[in-house]
Formats: sequence, C-alpha cells, structure tokens
Amino acid sequence: MEHRVRAILLDPAYLLTYLLDGNPVGVKYAMKLAGMDSGEMRLPLWEANEETKKTIEAQVTKLGLKAR
Repeated sequence: MEHRVRAILLDPAYLLTYLLDGNPVGVKYAMKLAGMDSGEMRLPLWEANEETKKTIEAQVTKLGLKAR
C-alpha cells in the first residue's frame, strides 16, 4: 500500500495541489493524512496554512488515501 500511496502522492497530476504553499510541507501533510511517516518539520519549512490543509485533505480523501 505504501508504494501505491507514494506513487499517487508524487504523481504530477496531483503534485501541484501539495505545493500550494510554495514548499514541500504539503507533501509532508498529505503523507501524514495517508498514515505515512514524513518526519518532523524543520526550519526553514513551516506548517501548511489551514486553507492549503483543507485542499490537500479533500484531494487525499478523493483519492481514497486517507488513513482511518
């Protein structure tokens, strides 16, 4: 399953959704929603804003990747 999740999360068709804040925190947040360990956030990265999180969560849910 993890390989499938990685393939979908990194698919160029969806990748722009995860880069809305201009850095890879969206990818890390999507991985977290999918139940994958993405490591801790370190500077200079910052947490995705709430609007971006909602967009990413909707996309991850739509793709059927959200962990239960």
